[in-house]
Amino acid sequence: MVNKTVNILGTEYEIKTCLWKEDKYMQDNSLQGYCAEYGKRIITVDPEDEEFFRPLRKDDIERSYKETLRHEIFHAFLNESGLSSSSGVPEEGWAKNEEMIDWFAIQSPKIFKIFQELDILSGNIEPDRKCGKCITIDDEYEDTLYKCMSECHEDFVTIDGMPAQNLYKYCPNCGAKMEEYRNE
Repeated sequence: MVNKTVNILGTEYEIKTCLWKEDKYMQDNSLQGYCAEYGKRIITVDPEDEEFFRPLRKDDIERSYKETLRHEIFHAFLNESGLSSSSGVPEEGWAKNEEMIDWFAIQSPKIFKIFQELDILSGNIEPDRKCGKCITIDDEYEDTLYKCMSECHEDFVTIDGMPAQNLYKYCPNCGAKMEEYRNE
């Protein structure tokens, strides 16, 4: 069984595998994996679970496991960026759309291969983010308009409350870590 911890936008996520029959949530929802947003865990069916993967061939099992893991990692990135909870109706917003997440999970190896061929991955894989200041521009309406004062000086909107209350840890425009909020 695979057990590993990864850092996703500053938050530690535990990646675990298990036998499908040992995970009630997976069984109840007919899943091969899931991202527990509040538990900060990604759980997938163990690729060694012969009962679950029968009658797939070994290479098909590995491909399926990797696609599922990429899929759940994309969910974790959307969760930690704040986009998951800010994309409309909580369980129906675009950032929870399973077809879109599947597309990213399936196509990302092809995209990264082209990035590697063009040598455009090197240098800024882990951008140098400065700590961000964020000021309130307008809170006259239900939504609140903020301006990033660190990198991009771009505006962004929160649904209700401060950016941190909307799970924004980073500026959605430039990626600067949001650490200070103030009204102007």
